[in-house]
Amino acid sequence: MKNQAIVILKPQTAKSQAATIYIEDLFDDYKINIVERRPIRGEDLECFGIIDSHYGDTATNAMAKKLSDVKINNEEKALFKNLFDEDWDKLAAEGKILTAAMAVSKYDDELKFSSEWAKNGAEELNSDLYISYFPDIEAFVINGFYYAFKRPYTQEEAYVVAMKVEFDISWDVFNYDVIGSENPAAATEESIRGYIYDRAGALEITVDGIENVVHASRSAEEAEHDNKVWFGAF
Repeated sequence: MKNQAIVILKPQTAKSQAATIYIEDLFDDYKINIVERRPIRGEDLECFGIIDSHYGDTATNAMAKKLSDVKINNEEKALFKNLFDEDWDKLAAEGKILTAAMAVSKYDDELKFSSEWAKNGAEELNSDLYISYFPDIEAFVINGFYYAFKRPYTQEEAYVVAMKVEFDISWDVFNYDVIGSENPAAATEESIRGYIYDRAGALEITVDGIENVVHASRSAEEAEHDNKVWFGAF
């Protein structure tokens, strides 16, 4: 039985004809078959909550309307205490810990809020939870980067291309030789991420550890989850 994966061309990549042609040619070289291709507009990514579903707890922690929905354990609260010399539960009860969705209303717009997050810096409590102190509102803010992170997907005229693919090669070959390392700077030269990283300027694509041009399922289990998120939403 063939392996199946979901590949998402992120907004910059989806709009680049040269990048798309390279990806399709590389798929041909490895006999990777595109079973289904679906362009998804930014407004639909927002309307159906696809991006938030894709980013899981990172999105939940940013967009929660009440602090009790944030995913944090006692060990991480202890880390917060060590970093800031403050008690998480005490500050939470005082309304001095806010999610991004709770804090953004205190600013004129999302861009100003995102600018404040970038200026203030942040500490990592876990891979899905970052926190920063905003002195102007005298509160700690969770995952304030998420609005800026999400904007390229949902702004006007943005879209992604979601593809179901199937292949006989191993998952290791698919992950490293075809897609490339999640850190594009470490990706092999002919992989998708490595190729676009090396030509980012010419292709007018921003490539870094976060904007790594494509998402691709890394296992059969992840592919099953990705299929529900990207092809089951509507």
